[in-house]
Amino acid sequence: ISMSLLQNTAFIIHSQAPHSIMGAQSTRNVRYASSRIITKSSTDTAASIPRWSPPPRPPPPPSLKPLPLPVILAGGLFLFGSSVKPQNKKFANELLAAAQQALCADPAVTMELGQGIETGGVYVSSAAIGKFEGRPVDQLVLQFQINGGNAWAQGIAYGLRDSESGELRLVSLEISNMDAMLSGKPSSVAVPRLTSLIPTDVE
Repeated sequence: ISMSLLQNTAFIIHSQAPHSIMGAQSTRNVRYASSRIITKSSTDTAASIPRWSPPPRPPPPPSLKPLPLPVILAGGLFLFGSSVKPQNKKFANELLAAAQQALCADPAVTMELGQGIETGGVYVSSAAIGKFEGRPVDQLVLQFQINGGNAWAQGIAYGLRDSESGELRLVSLEISNMDAMLSGKPSSVAVPRLTSLIPTDVE
């Protein structure tokens, strides 16, 4: 009887031991993996994600009273010569070039107006001097003609120029075809994200 009890006890210990060891190993593995995720992977991932910062807020644009369509159709060509003051001519040309680049990059605009989009003469403009991030800036709003391969339209662009460095920023751009001009519902054109004008130190 004693030998039989010893054999049965040995069988029970032998059959249960692997199960308990496997359970202990499995528990250690889970804890080890969890520790790695918390202390290493998550911190590495968090460190690698760049923090989003909102773009700087520009000053409000100068007040502009756009010309109505009948006036544009009747005497648009005669307006081009005197619509921009001489001291703002260079700024206006740079702003028109930035607007043309944004128009050509917008698929909806090229689909509507066709290829070969060009900014034309300025109907009316409004200028002011303001501050952007504490720096003096020249402000300019233009109502101008847009010529495309299939149709023409008008645009309104608002830009900033650093008074010291002369660096330009296209802040906003709207476009209107003839129907939109009559209804007063222009469409916004995507422009580059507004960035700071404050120069960074170069090491």
